[in-house]
Amino acid sequence: MDVLEYRQILHSTGVTGFPVKTRLVSIRLETAPAYSTCANPVSPSLYRKQTLMRRSNLLFSTLLLLCALVLTAPATLRAQTTITPIADIQSSLNSGDDSAFVGQSVSVQGIVTGIYGSLFFVEEPAGGPWSGIAVFQRGHGVAEGDAVQVTGVVAEYYDLTQIEPTAVEILSSGNPLPAPAGLTAKEAAGEQWEGVLVHLSGLTVTVGPDSHGEWRVKDGSGGLLVDDKGVAFNAQPGQEIASIVAIVDHAFGSYRLIPRNLADIDAPTERPPVELPADLTPIYDIQGDGPETPLAGRDLNVLGIVTGINALGFYLQDPTGDDNPATSDGVYVYTARRPAVAVGDCVLVRQAAASEYYEKTELTEARSVATVEGCGSAELQPSPAPLAQRNQPPEEIFEPLEGMLVSVEGLTGIVQGPTKRFDSGDVEMALVVEGLSPYLPGGRVFQNRAGDADGLIFLSGGLGAELPDAAWGDRVTIGSDGGPVLAVLDYNFGKYQLMLLPGAQVTVEQANAVVDSLPATAEDAFAVCTFNVLGLGQGRDQHPNPDDYAQQLHKRAVAIAQGLDGCPIIGLQETGTPADAANLAQLLREEFDLPYAAVAIEGPNSSDRDFPLTNSLLVRTDRATVVAAESVQGCSRFTFGLRFMPGTCPPRQFAFFNRPPLVVDLTVAGPWGEYPLTVIVNHWKSKGGDESVNIVRRTYQAEHVAALVQARLDANPDAHIVVLGDLNDYYESGPVAILQEQTSPSLRHSLDNLSPADRYTYIFNGGSQALDHILYSQGLQAAFAGVDPLHINADFPVYGALDPTTIFRASDHDPVVLTLRPGGAGWIGGDVAMAGVGVELVDENGEVAAQTVSDSLGEFRLWGLVPGRYGLRYAPPAGTSVEAADTPLDVTAGSSLYLRPPVSQRRAELGAQAAVAGGVMAFVPKE
Repeated sequence: MDVLEYRQILHSTGVTGFPVKTRLVSIRLETAPAYSTCANPVSPSLYRKQTLMRRSNLLFSTLLLLCALVLTAPATLRAQTTITPIADIQSSLNSGDDSAFVGQSVSVQGIVTGIYGSLFFVEEPAGGPWSGIAVFQRGHGVAEGDAVQVTGVVAEYYDLTQIEPTAVEILSSGNPLPAPAGLTAKEAAGEQWEGVLVHLSGLTVTVGPDSHGEWRVKDGSGGLLVDDKGVAFNAQPGQEIASIVAIVDHAFGSYRLIPRNLADIDAPTERPPVELPADLTPIYDIQGDGPETPLAGRDLNVLGIVTGINALGFYLQDPTGDDNPATSDGVYVYTARRPAVAVGDCVLVRQAAASEYYEKTELTEARSVATVEGCGSAELQPSPAPLAQRNQPPEEIFEPLEGMLVSVEGLTGIVQGPTKRFDSGDVEMALVVEGLSPYLPGGRVFQNRAGDADGLIFLSGGLGAELPDAAWGDRVTIGSDGGPVLAVLDYNFGKYQLMLLPGAQVTVEQANAVVDSLPATAEDAFAVCTFNVLGLGQGRDQHPNPDDYAQQLHKRAVAIAQGLDGCPIIGLQETGTPADAANLAQLLREEFDLPYAAVAIEGPNSSDRDFPLTNSLLVRTDRATVVAAESVQGCSRFTFGLRFMPGTCPPRQFAFFNRPPLVVDLTVAGPWGEYPLTVIVNHWKSKGGDESVNIVRRTYQAEHVAALVQARLDANPDAHIVVLGDLNDYYESGPVAILQEQTSPSLRHSLDNLSPADRYTYIFNGGSQALDHILYSQGLQAAFAGVDPLHINADFPVYGALDPTTIFRASDHDPVVLTLRPGGAGWIGGDVAMAGVGVELVDENGEVAAQTVSDSLGEFRLWGLVPGRYGLRYAPPAGTSVEAADTPLDVTAGSSLYLRPPVSQRRAELGAQAAVAGGVMAFVPKE
């Protein structure tokens, strides 16, 4: 799409009573629908129970298709917008309380009256019945008092009428809110007040908060539900509430009040004392002296002191403990929403179930949570936090402290897992103690070295501490002023974490450890690349906001144009829909003058409303021509619950690819003429969820792709075939081995040729690993001229703010580049036992033909050598000698030579250099 920005002064034309202000706006001239999006017809859930209830809707799918067709119509300059009164949308009903405007695109104006995460409410300034409406948009950026114009599609979400916007424009800020409508409880439970700010007085609590945080009040007219969507409140039965200001919500067949904050609830702060039950269960009895609670499934009354709070619960610690080092005195209480407790409160949790959630002991489904007296006056004393150790299982060290308050003092570490930022707001990083780094190969923790991974320490900002942006190799210090830092030691999804409390000091000394770039591709060679572009779509859990989506497209385009040097053939994983691949190709053409075309075929995952994913291929039309393309689904007698696509599989068989392999036949043009090539783009089942099921599915997928390759090899044993993609399994995994071994002749794995220090494309839980692979047929061996994982993503943090102009962190996966020279190539590698040794390749005339520097493990590679006779020269550090070979090295097409030349050095100096190499040699740039 061509986007031409015009800035001009307009006067807003609002509905009656709307503030008329002069404002500066941007108007876009759209000549194609590249960045346009129709509104998604169903909002993502706000609660776990809503998530489980979501189902697809055929009507809205049809509307999306119609919307896509409309977007192809000739564009016009949109300077004027017709504003629909909110009252018209809300009061026009066609089925029960459903709006007659459902499925229609509208523009409304109003004042933001309340914000509940991704959901906010807009009300016309005059207020009154039918004047408010809900809007759902992730990352909206609006605030209470903003005057906004919202454009989007009207939808019903479990009884709530809402707009799912394509655009939200802030017209002005700091406006007074509409006056809350004074109502009785009976009046508030009416459709005309849905989305409206209201005021109720003279209320009495009849039922305290349930496991979902919902409680009930009544007045003289009747009762009404109060929801904690905005704030949790420890209402007690019989408690008098002077007044509540709230917005009326409508969900699951009932109207309810949703206060925005504690100030909306006018209730006495003094409460009658709560009598403690006689059957209190100490927390250390719940934890026991093993990894699992001995009281699983029991409903328990528990008393403790709050040590930390997050968005879904809080940590509770026994006030006295049992002085048994084998049993933890702390436990997590899951409330499904932010609880109305404070750190230091003495809290009684009534009738909560003890359970294990992914091996984490916790209390769930509490009947009530109340602040009480009874914990005594003594303050909790934190336990010293132990440090992880190599080759010692973490559970032996940390399990006795799970859920407890600990102190951290004088911890300095080297980053292994760069800063991650989650949608929940949590921030995380992984370290090893600084003194451990010299014992790691190249200073790096690799996934396949479990003993090294035992030494990882995980920091979390889930309790409110701020963690900085830190890349792999950076030096991190906790508590730089010398004082101890407090944390709760917790277990989450396979790892123990130090959940730092707010105010914890965490400082970073940047090491700039990873500097990676691609050398220019020779004119007689070309590259084939694979790149997982990290959810590059417009799904509700991706980038539904048009401006954000445009920035994300640009970020990937910069990584391709500058990082990958305009690689002519790129297999993409995690483009949202085929249209997203086309949008990326268009942006590369128009902004970077790279003539890319996109090849993508819809699969079962392409129509997922939350997170659509499709395998795609980008092809430079000046370098290659697409001859044919097909998406080849695999079928078996086992069902894996994929979306049914008619005609995909025979009767009584079921598909097992959410993203079927994309098979593309091409010819690549160059000095060699026309070079035939087949590329198979893959994105196999992830490891998320039940891996015992996932591995079965990936095994089927590996066998299927091997069969696709074999069919072509049967027709031509010398066929040029490249199999690439995010296989979601490790370099030495069973599925990857099946892909190689079930073809004859077997496929070659390009990563086999790499130094182990370079063999990673992804970092998960601090462990570097290879998930992205390129394999090729024997017919390409003579042309193999090198492979390079381009380390521009995995080693870098998820920055607090996106910079769309840099190549770094465009994804969480590193792209991989395979170089082919049709005229023939070979390579020379070796091990010189130390980092930083210069290596020069000289031809028969003594001219330097190539050069490099040994990596953190002492290994080097000289790729893409033209067949011929060469010699090597070494430039080691002072006091060291590397013996060069006396005889010339003959390089032939498809060959590789691996050398271990003799290295001599005085023992003391060698020991010192080895220690330095372990600590800092990982910082040497890779050529």
